[in-house]
Amino acid sequence: MRDFHSDILRADRSGRDLPGGEFFWSCSTHLLFRRCPLAWFYTHYLAQGGWEIASREESCHAYLLKYLETEQSFLKRILEESLSSALLSILHLQEPLLRAQVLEESFQREVTERYFRALEDVENARYLRDPKYTSFMELHYKTDPDLNVKTFFRSLLEKLKLFFREFERLSLAGELASPDPLQWHNRNREYITFYYGSGKVVLRPFLYYFTGREFHAWKFSVRKKGEMETLLLDPSGSGDPEQFLTEKLLSAFCRSRYGEGVQCIVHQLCLTERELLYRRLLPEPLPEDFVRESSEKILQILHFSGGVKQENFPENKDPGYCEQCRFRALCRK
Repeated sequence: MRDFHSDILRADRSGRDLPGGEFFWSCSTHLLFRRCPLAWFYTHYLAQGGWEIASREESCHAYLLKYLETEQSFLKRILEESLSSALLSILHLQEPLLRAQVLEESFQREVTERYFRALEDVENARYLRDPKYTSFMELHYKTDPDLNVKTFFRSLLEKLKLFFREFERLSLAGELASPDPLQWHNRNREYITFYYGSGKVVLRPFLYYFTGREFHAWKFSVRKKGEMETLLLDPSGSGDPEQFLTEKLLSAFCRSRYGEGVQCIVHQLCLTERELLYRRLLPEPLPEDFVRESSEKILQILHFSGGVKQENFPENKDPGYCEQCRFRALCRK
């Protein structure tokens, strides 16, 4: 029998063999590898085993940096998690208007609880003992000398207030409460895998419901207004395979699971500095060749002779990207 702990302690050693098991492709894997193969190596190799006290210091550091959130990723996460929990509160309700009212109240309550839990985590710097507690890249690196926990969380709170004002204005509680609550697939911590492009693809937890004829997925994002307006010029993303990449992968999952006769509809909620943009997208499935070619580029480096070595993964030379990278402390020793 394989010794799990021995495998983990070897996981951060440069030059080790590719571990057993299958390769899993995901949108985040593709984007990170394309932007910076070295950051991909830090995430998937150097950080492995970093939770063990016997791991070397560099691996423990990479493990800590791997879990740093940004303001955008934190807002997206707590909104998705909170909505998932709030949907459970309407399972027993039959009247649509009552469902919408209860859903909105529960949604706000869940967000508030996660907000104050995160504030307590950050104020006590719990992530330094366990990186899976809430932490923020902006505060960890102290890039703005005037930024502190108090001002940072005040800014977060204002964005959440904006979100719920817009959420009410757009009557989104009614939209979410309109389907039968039992149609929702509400597993906010469940990763989904399926075969696509000659390999296994993994989807992060997401909310969706299935009516028998339509597949409705709900996704959150936090962007600058101009960025989202540019994306929405081509709602199907037909011009660029990476435009609406996650949405296209959801469409591929829909076709793989339910067949070509089911319409994939992605409800995109994008929070900007001034408003909440809500769009219903009808994305085309991500081409299988795109997944296959992306996987081959990653596997080519992983299968170099001599095992997986850090020197085989080039770093991004763009200073602008490095300023936004959670691993920059490892590259600038």
